[in-house]
Amino acid sequence: GGVASWVARATGVDAAPASGAVSRAQPASARPGARRVPPSARPGPTRAGGSPKPVGAGRDAPTGRDSPSTLAYRIRQVEKELPRLVRRRDELVASLDGLVDHVAIARVGAELAVAQESLDEAERRWLELAERMEASKP
Repeated sequence: GGVASWVARATGVDAAPASGAVSRAQPASARPGARRVPPSARPGPTRAGGSPKPVGAGRDAPTGRDSPSTLAYRIRQVEKELPRLVRRRDELVASLDGLVDHVAIARVGAELAVAQESLDEAERRWLELAERMEASKP
């Protein structure tokens, strides 16, 4: 029972013995007569009702009913991220200056597109959080 047995079932690896002796964990399939549990049959992250969590539903995923303090925290996190993303985009734009090799230009251009997409996403996230914060005010 307990956490150790759940971890063993979830990962297919035996936990250390309860006697306190140190041993190397071995896959459950290495034991004589043990069945190998395919990853698809292992327990995954679930909600309280037992249904699987949607992808991206981690601790920081907005739920739509966040408290004003949670929204303020998330806004601060995005505001910390924005200058870093702007700096990265500006560095890539500056690195394009003087490039003549078409391969290097294509590589930097692809990186620039990814950097701009990340910046756009952070700005959208900031706007969404700011709107939700404004809507949560009495």
